[in-house]
Amino acid sequence: MPRALTPAEHAERAMKRRAARKEAEKPQAKGDSGEKKDFSGEKKPVAGRDYKIRYGKIHPERLSQWAIVWQHPGYSRPPAPQPNNGEHGAKQITPPLDFRTKRAFYNNLIRSVGAEGVRNPIFCLAYPDGTFVRYGCSRVWAARQQGLTLPAVIADYTGVWNHLEELHNEQEIRSKYVDQPSIVELHQDWMRIDGCP
Repeated sequence: MPRALTPAEHAERAMKRRAARKEAEKPQAKGDSGEKKDFSGEKKPVAGRDYKIRYGKIHPERLSQWAIVWQHPGYSRPPAPQPNNGEHGAKQITPPLDFRTKRAFYNNLIRSVGAEGVRNPIFCLAYPDGTFVRYGCSRVWAARQQGLTLPAVIADYTGVWNHLEELHNEQEIRSKYVDQPSIVELHQDWMRIDGCP
């Protein structure tokens, strides 16, 4: 039986497919083809994605203890038990509480989540070997401390989250946020959400 791919290996494969597709979509020189391409810059739903976008309340215990660190090859804090390949690294969800300046932040976050719940969804990637947090590790950790469920937007490559609501475009994703993320990117084989205040 072949071994399961690590989150970093999944991410590396997705980035290679993206690079190949980008190369194929480059504008052609004049006279190369009569085919017209749309370079309007409009954000349209991507048909036939390699994943489904899911949204719902989930229990943090259903998530991996590891989070994906976007485009930081070899990043690992503490060293991950699996190799970190490709453009992404990994880190544990549990924060380093030994830093005095961060301890106050995490204590305030636990109080806030306990009183108000989680305001904005976290963002996760669901692969065959688990569902990994990509954005919102602190909120996951605080929800675990309080025993709460939390809202999540999930790029589901496996179908394991089929019971959750399906979202189809950027507008539907943004409608789930109280504080708008600065980045919502949807592509054929990957998506990204970043920059929630």
